[in-house]
Amino acid sequence: MKKLLLFTSFVVAALAFSNRADAQTAFISNGMQLQYADKEWFGSTVLEAGYEFNEHWAIGVQASLSAHIQDALVAGLGGGGFVRYTPTHNDVLYLDLKALARGQYFSTDGKNMVIGISPSLRFRFAPRWEAFTDIGFFGARYADAYGWYPLLGFNPQSAVVGITYRFR
Repeated sequence: MKKLLLFTSFVVAALAFSNRADAQTAFISNGMQLQYADKEWFGSTVLEAGYEFNEHWAIGVQASLSAHIQDALVAGLGGGGFVRYTPTHNDVLYLDLKALARGQYFSTDGKNMVIGISPSLRFRFAPRWEAFTDIGFFGARYADAYGWYPLLGFNPQSAVVGITYRFR
């Protein structure tokens, strides 16, 4: 356990000092998703808080509130974390890959967890503001009722749109 903690501390320190200091900044985001499938509405909002170590790497935490309507309204709360890698960008448009793990608990469905990679696009429309969309998901989901099953593809129903504020 101590070796893992030491290794993780080393990686975080290396990422923090590996690039320009002016690229380091904290950020907050709010993304929303709304879909209709099989006569059922589903909606969620995901709040994120994170830190960009440099122009390529960021880490953060997530909190989510979800709801779906079957015969009645069912709400769920969740949380998790992510690592974001930006392989290419210019001053306005960014292509990201976000590795995430998020768990949720629904009052009627029990535990629900996703783990995988989500590609996304960010558009910086002002010095501190960005709009983003997560455009797919490649990974797996666990639900108490079904067990593990794959989630793969660029499905419009998995799209998330949102806005980000950068503190610097």
